[in-house]
Amino acid sequence: MSIDAATVVVPTRNRPELLSVGLRSIFAQRDVNLEIIVIDDGSRRVLSHDCPEVRDPRVRVIRNEESRGPAEARNQGIAAAANEWLAFCDDDDLWAPTKLARQLRLLHETNRRWCYSGTVIVDSALRVVGGGRAPEPQWAHEALLSACVIPGSCSSVIVHASALHDAGLFDPTFNQLEDWDLWIRLSRTAGLAASDDYPAVAYRLHGENRTTAAHEALKDFKLIKDRYDPDNDAAGRDLALFHRWSAWAPLLGGQRWLAARAYLRAVRAGDLTSLGRTAIALTQPLSRAVVRRLTQADPEYQKLAEAWLLAYRQKDPVRES
Repeated sequence: MSIDAATVVVPTRNRPELLSVGLRSIFAQRDVNLEIIVIDDGSRRVLSHDCPEVRDPRVRVIRNEESRGPAEARNQGIAAAANEWLAFCDDDDLWAPTKLARQLRLLHETNRRWCYSGTVIVDSALRVVGGGRAPEPQWAHEALLSACVIPGSCSSVIVHASALHDAGLFDPTFNQLEDWDLWIRLSRTAGLAASDDYPAVAYRLHGENRTTAAHEALKDFKLIKDRYDPDNDAAGRDLALFHRWSAWAPLLGGQRWLAARAYLRAVRAGDLTSLGRTAIALTQPLSRAVVRRLTQADPEYQKLAEAWLLAYRQKDPVRES
């Protein structure tokens, strides 16, 4: 059987330690011929000085002297890609070794043009603190106008180049939610995605996660609603869902007051159940049991990720003591 080839596009800026671990997880992909394009989007130092992994012969670095933003950086990688299958990995995320091979096999079996996988949330020591199963494709297709239900941001998705160009590339108008905007367009032009219900992506929490910038994300949320769903009768419910989503990154990152404010905004949008979430965020120690309650995490599912994360936890240069 022939081995598939895929191009992995990795935007980065001033995070060589995080990028180093992420690249090692990409190098570990099995049964896939890889092209890796790292877009250095205006880092202060030359990337190869601080991240020796970019000197691997499978890696090509495109450097922007000034930052163009993550949407435009990914578009640069797409334009330079040599392969038909394109995958995206943010510099602070990690992949299971079978991530791409599983998705490519599923894409061939279903004859679909894009695929997402399940995701777990990990802290800076790569300990699983949240995450749940990948949604069923038909449900995800119908729910995309209400919320960005594709897990793992860009890092879980692989897409055929033709489908991506039919839908259009990432829109640099967005500061935070460029992935959601693209998934809506992909669902309209490419149809249902394939869904791999396996926790193949580790979304890593740290002090620089873009999802903590809720004010920018709110502007993008309103832009998406105006662009794709201006007559939505459930606008209040969708806004409440957005505020609940914007609470989890600061919550799991230990920023209790930021999380509580997001939950209170969800209450003001009509989600009275978030009163309880506000109280939990402010008063209860963030044990794994509390995190599972707040994020509706699936402990058995998370265990599937623990085994493949162990190797990176042992080698991670920026893990907590």
